Amino acid sequence: MSEQYSYRPSRDVSGRRIARRPERLRKIGVFAVVLVAIIAVCFKSVHGIVAESVKGKKIIFAHRVRPGDKFSTGYIHSVELSPVREYFQVDDGFRIVLYETTFCSSNVGLPYAAFGQEVFHTEADKFRISNMHRVIPELLIWANKKYENQLEFRGVFMALYGVEGDALIRVRVTKMPLIKFACLVLRGTE
Repeated sequence: MSEQYSYRPSRDVSGRRIARRPERLRKIGVFAVVLVAIIAVCFKSVHGIVAESVKGKKIIFAHRVRPGDKFSTGYIHSVELSPVREYFQVDDGFRIVLYETTFCSSNVGLPYAAFGQEVFHTEADKFRISNMHRVIPELLIWANKKYENQLEFRGVFMALYGVEGDALIRVRVTKMPLIKFACLVLRGTE
C-alpha cells in the first residue's frame, strides 16, 4: 500500500505532548475577527426618526431614515377646528425640511399667503402651500385627543395623543450607534 496518510501524532518520540498551536491560533484569530466585525457593526452610526414624549421620555416611534424619506403630521387646528397636514422630508444633511402644508381654512392662525418661492394653491376642498423649504431642527407637538394629532411614516399612521395622553411630543432625526438605535426601538415601540 503506497497510500500516504497525513497523521500528526499528539506525542513526540519521548512521549511529550505536541502543542497544536497553529490550529488553536487559527481558531482564536477567527473568533477575534468575528468579534471585531460584530463590534464594528454595533457601533456603526445610523440616522433615525424618533418620536418621544418630552416629559416621560417614552419612545412612541423610532425608525431608520435615509435622505429623501418623507413623513407627515396631521391635526385639527385648535381655533378653526379644521384639518391641517404638514409634509416633511429628510434632506441630504439629515435635517427635517417642511416642504408642503395643506389646510381647509385660511383664517385665524392658519397660513394666508405664500412667501419667497412658495406657491399658494386653492383647490376644491382645501388650500395648499407647496415649494416650501423650511428647515426645522425638531418638531414639538402638543398631542391631545381633541386635536387628533398623528404622525405618518411610510404609509403607517400613528395617533400621538393615545400613547402618553395629553403630552408634549418631540419628533427629531438623530444620529446614533446602531446598537443604541436597536435598543431604543426594542425598548420603546410595541
